[in-house]
Amino acid sequence: MDGRIERVIEDKGFGFLKDSLGTERFFHASQVQNLPGKFTKAALVNRAVTFDPDKGPKGDRAVNVRLTD
Repeated sequence: MDGRIERVIEDKGFGFLKDSLGTERFFHASQVQNLPGKFTKAALVNRAVTFDPDKGPKGDRAVNVRLTD
C-alpha cells in the first residue's frame, strides 16, 4: 500500500503515516527498511512510502515500511 509520513516522534522511535485511502497508521522505527541514517523528523516527514497494512493492539499500523522518494 502507498502512503506518506505525517508525523515522527524522534525520542520515542515511532511515527504516523497516512495511507492512500486517508487512514492514519502507526509505525515503529524498526519497521523502516531503508532508513537513511537516523530516525528524524527532518529525514522522514512528508516522504512517500510503501508498506504492508496490519492491525496492532491499538489499531491500524504499518509494517515493512519502505521510503520511495
